[in-house]
Amino acid sequence: DKGARRLGNVFPCVKSIIYNWSKCQNMDVEEQLNRGVRYLDIRLGILPHKYCNESLLEGEENLDKFRFIHALYGDSIKIPFEKLRTFLDAHPNEVVILDIQHTYTFSQEDHEFLALKILEYFGPKLCPKTEAMHNLTLDYMKHKGYQIMVIYPK
Repeated sequence: DKGARRLGNVFPCVKSIIYNWSKCQNMDVEEQLNRGVRYLDIRLGILPHKYCNESLLEGEENLDKFRFIHALYGDSIKIPFEKLRTFLDAHPNEVVILDIQHTYTFSQEDHEFLALKILEYFGPKLCPKTEAMHNLTLDYMKHKGYQIMVIYPK
């Protein structure tokens, strides 16, 4: 947020405090999954153009402008998505809920791009929206090969 950034610029010693306030996890996605976490609460923002180098702005294949956000912009979602896919490939009986709770500064194109990327990364592992809610037991999802349920705000 602009206020936090201004405060950090005026009082550089405050930057580490602001950073600690904005950090939600001490573990990366891989470590969380290996420790048994199966529900991922995600808040995303689009990194403003002024913070992007040219490589972030080029090409449609780039997920790096999609950042975790909790008061400050964090890491790109690209590596956590790759780690989640690798985990699901290695553990075919596991189910993970990916709850994308907030999407800050997303355009319609950003929503569409992210949805396509989620399909690309997780494809047949995704539980389709068309499934009847009364069918969504872990046994049913395992039987169908669904390993990931995405909750998306749009």
